[in-house]
Amino acid sequence: MDVSGNIAWSLKYRTKGIVAIETTSALIVGVYVSPNVEHIVFISFMDRLQRIIVNTDKRLILLGEFNSKSIAAGSNYTNRRGEVLDDLMETARCHCINDNAPTYKARGHSSVLDLTILDNRWRSDQWEWKVLPD
Repeated sequence: MDVSGNIAWSLKYRTKGIVAIETTSALIVGVYVSPNVEHIVFISFMDRLQRIIVNTDKRLILLGEFNSKSIAAGSNYTNRRGEVLDDLMETARCHCINDNAPTYKARGHSSVLDLTILDNRWRSDQWEWKVLPD
């Protein structure tokens, strides 16, 4: 942080669906993957994401919409995309801090799509996570 209170950061990576910035203590990655891509494209996307996050020496904050279902991320079941996401979280030593509250609601349907994932070095820190009203 500089004397004005601003956090110094630099752009580390940017490609379709992924942007990563680095601060002195954290790698913050924003993710969006379309629900319409084929499973093989999803796997390729997640492999690219893994290469970005797995070797960082910084604490990791991963935010985004993976359009997957995973019990570990607060869904009622795990689908194929959720299995890939679960593997990524295990490999990168991360955990999802969502509290099972739906982050998407439309036409009487709700899902946990928007995720906040932290590496396990954050486990001892106190986090308050909640979905804000519209």
